[in-house]
Amino acid sequence: MVSSTGYFEKLVSCRLSPGARWQRLTAKPERLLSRSSGSRMVAVGSVLYFLGGDGNDAMWTYDVTVDKWKALSATQTCRISPAVAAMGERIFVFGGSTNYGGLDSAECFDTRSKTWTMLTPMGCCRTGAQVQKNIYFNLVFAI
Repeated sequence: MVSSTGYFEKLVSCRLSPGARWQRLTAKPERLLSRSSGSRMVAVGSVLYFLGGDGNDAMWTYDVTVDKWKALSATQTCRISPAVAAMGERIFVFGGSTNYGGLDSAECFDTRSKTWTMLTPMGCCRTGAQVQKNIYFNLVFAI
């Protein structure tokens, strides 16, 4: 479980199990502080991926095991409040919006190769969508 104090705040805390104490993590990088409104987070293994947000053009990782932040390549489309889901080693990003309106685009990030792939457009804009993965059928649903 991870908690952030929010917009313009440096403090991020995590709790690795329900009975564990909250521990303070290394502060967010300055470049991420003012650009985290509308961002999303998803975990793959021990790494947290922060992406999207108003003006944030990079994807950030936070490795819990070494308490370190790192900037990775940006998504192919800048997004505010996208829906995200992790399945295996891949992160799926759906919709969201820009300053010009909603997005119907979707993309996938491979955490091993560190590459983005554009997916087939969804056919309608999804702002504030919800996503759910189904491991049995190897599917991700965006509603």
